Amino acid sequence: MRDSSGGRCVGVACAATAMLVSIAWASPSWADEPTSGSSPQEVIAVPASPEGSEPSEERSPGRFFTKAYYAEVWQRDYMTGDWGGLRTELNDHGVKPQIKLSQFGQGVASGGRDQKARYGGKVDWILDLDVSKFAGLWPGLFINLHAETQYGESTIVDVGPSALPNTSMIMPLPECGECTNVTNLTIMQGLWEGAIPLQHDKGAAVVAAGKLNIVDLLTMSFPNFGYGLEGFMNFNALFNAWNYLRFWFPAQYGASVALFNEERGMPQLSFLVYGQDNVSTTWDISDSFSDGVGLMGLLRYFWDVDDKMGYAAVLATGSTKKYSFLDGIVWEPPFPGLPPLPGLDVEEGQPWAVNPLIYQEFWRGAGGGKHERKAYVWLSGTVSDESPSFARWGTLATVEALGPFAGRPMDRTGLAGWYTAWNDSYEDELRLVGVSPRDIYGFELYYSGALSPWMHLTADLQIAQNLDKADDIAVIPGVRLVMDF
Repeated sequence: MRDSSGGRCVGVACAATAMLVSIAWASPSWADEPTSGSSPQEVIAVPASPEGSEPSEERSPGRFFTKAYYAEVWQRDYMTGDWGGLRTELNDHGVKPQIKLSQFGQGVASGGRDQKARYGGKVDWILDLDVSKFAGLWPGLFINLHAETQYGESTIVDVGPSALPNTSMIMPLPECGECTNVTNLTIMQGLWEGAIPLQHDKGAAVVAAGKLNIVDLLTMSFPNFGYGLEGFMNFNALFNAWNYLRFWFPAQYGASVALFNEERGMPQLSFLVYGQDNVSTTWDISDSFSDGVGLMGLLRYFWDVDDKMGYAAVLATGSTKKYSFLDGIVWEPPFPGLPPLPGLDVEEGQPWAVNPLIYQEFWRGAGGGKHERKAYVWLSGTVSDESPSFARWGTLATVEALGPFAGRPMDRTGLAGWYTAWNDSYEDELRLVGVSPRDIYGFELYYSGALSPWMHLTADLQIAQNLDKADDIAVIPGVRLVMDF
C-alpha cells in the first residue's frame, strides 16, 4: 500500500520555490557594501524613553542593540559573527573552525518504493589547522578534521535501489539514525613550490595520509561539487557514482601525492592508494589493506576561452581486491549482500573504471563583489568492467550558474541529467533479493537562494528511475536549509 504523505512534500517544495522566487526579485543585494551612515558594529545600551514620550523607531525601551546591529547579523558571513574578534584571531593563527547545520525535507510524491515525506539533517564539524601559522614550527603542514552528526530520516530507501537522492545523508552511513563519527582526518604536507610541467603555472606538491571521506576528496578535486550541500543533492548528479561504488566507500584509509595548480585551486596530477574497507564509523585499520588496495589517478589539463576557464581530465581507478555481488554494499541499506547459496555460480573479479571529464565556463557576470558569478557545463562519461562493478557505463551532463542575477551573487541554480547502464552480469543475483534489474536514469533541477550570507534555502526537484523494474519512476520534491555558524 502506498502512503499518500509524500504529497505534503509537493506543497513544501512549491512553497519553498515561491519563497525563492520572491527572494530573487525582492531581497537586497549582498554584493553591495554596507552604507557609511552607521557602523554595523556599533553596540549601544539604550535607555528607556522619558515618561510620556513615544519610543523611537531606532531606540525602543529595553533594547540593547541598534537597528544597525540587527542589520549586520543578516549581512555577516557566519550566524554567530566574529566571536568578538576571536574568529579572526584564530584564522590569523591558522585555525579555521566551521559548523554547518543542514536540514532536509524530502519525499517521494509518486513512484519509487514508498510515497513518504521524511525530515532529517546533519551537522558538519570541520576544523582546518595550518600548523605553520599555529605553531610556527613546521612549514607546509596542514591538518583537516571533518566530523558528521546525522539525525532524523532520509528518503533514500523510499526512492528505491541505486537512486541516492541525498548525498549528504549518505554520510556517515545511510539510515544510521542518530550518530556522530569522524569521517575525515587528513594530514597534508606541502613539499615545494615550482613549475607544473604541463603548463608552467605556479604549483605545489602535496602528500596526504589519513582517514579520507570520499565526498570531501571529490570536492577537493572538483570544487563545483560543494559537499552535496551547495549544489545538486543527488549523488548521481555529481558523479557517475555506480561505476565506482563497488570499491569506493564513504570513508577509507589512504595516502596520496598531488601536484596542485595554485592559480586554479585544483590538483593537476594526483595519485591515491586507499584501503578496501569502510571506516566511516570506525577507526579499525586491520582489514583495510588485508585483501588488496584501491588505486586512483587523476590527470587534468587547463585552458582558457575568452578568459573563461575550462579543463579536460581523466580519472582512472581500480582495485587489487577481488569482489563479487555477495560482498556487502554499504551504500544501499536494503542490499547488505547475500549469504552463500547452493548452486549459485559466484564470479569474482577486480573492478576498474575510467572516467573522462570536461568542464567549461561559458558565461561570466559582473557586479558580484567578492562572489564570482559564472555559468558552466560539466560533462562526464565512465566505462568499467563487466564484473564485479555494478555499472558497465554511464553518462552525466550538468549546467550550473553561480550568481544568476546581478543582485543575487550568492544564489545558485542548476540542471542535471544522468544515465547508468547496469551490468547484466548481476541480473540473476539481483533477482534473488527481489529486484528485476534495469538501467537507471534521472534529472535534477534546483535553485538555492541566499536568505543571508550564512543561510541558504534550496528548492529541489528530482525525477529518478531506480534499479527495480517493479517500481515506477519516482518524483522527489525536497527542500534544503543550510546554516553556517
